[in-house]
Amino acid sequence: MHISFSNILQFATLSLLTSVCASPISNSQKSLGLLPNPFESKTDTITAINQKLSLYGFALDYKELDLLKDVYAEDVVANLGRGPIHGREKLLEYYTNSQGKIPAHHFSSNVYVSDITSTTATVKSDALVTLFGEGPKYPGSDIVVLKHDQLEVFYERFEDKFVKERDGEWRIKTRELTILAIVGDTNIES
Repeated sequence: MHISFSNILQFATLSLLTSVCASPISNSQKSLGLLPNPFESKTDTITAINQKLSLYGFALDYKELDLLKDVYAEDVVANLGRGPIHGREKLLEYYTNSQGKIPAHHFSSNVYVSDITSTTATVKSDALVTLFGEGPKYPGSDIVVLKHDQLEVFYERFEDKFVKERDGEWRIKTRELTILAIVGDTNIES
């Protein structure tokens, strides 16, 4: 029997791929064409999810709400404190009506990604959201000068379920918001 270097290389590659893909593939993954990528690590998943959370804050702060289509799954269910919102379009409508014109800054922290599979992940994170009132501009600039009663700060906690969709992107499938505290002028939102 003749064993060539290429036979050894093929065997080693097959063994490596088999060990990396050792997690079982569900029927739903097969039917959706969502086979695991043996070269995607948990670090890649965590990085992708952190990017989505950053995009969420960016979209709200810069009023580019269409970017939220890349953050949320089409069939998302989100409970943001006023009952569940079903579907991405309804959620975008909610954001447009509640924060569409209010100057804001969203800051995510304590992001913890767990229960990672090839197509799902559980994420817990905290957020600090500052909504700004209106005030005079600092002389010679566009910087708005605010007094302490012209700010509203939310301390929030999110519990998200992310899914990896057919296009390979991670998006939020379910979101649960808990508001831990509100500090400041609660009339800014109205």
